[in-house]
Amino acid sequence: MRFGDETNSLAYGEWSHIVFTYDASSAAIIYNNGVQVARDTPSSQAGKNSAKLYIGKREDDQGGFNGMLDELIMFDRTLTKEEVAQIYEAQK
Repeated sequence: MRFGDETNSLAYGEWSHIVFTYDASSAAIIYNNGVQVARDTPSSQAGKNSAKLYIGKREDDQGGFNGMLDELIMFDRTLTKEEVAQIYEAQK
């Protein structure tokens, strides 16, 4: 799944509300400011495992995120598109 190309990139110098949802039985979805911008069907290898989760950098330390993260929240379930929109509207 790609995010950040010319059709759905982040605005430089502005805060963005980014949400990533994942449901192993249906889809991985990225939302930017409450709007779905990317969707992919998980591979058969996706799911629970003991691998580390990296946020803001890659495991191999190449590339990475040059910016700031604020109010990071992790849920133990997949949010619906309505819940994503509600959270975005409450944070604006």
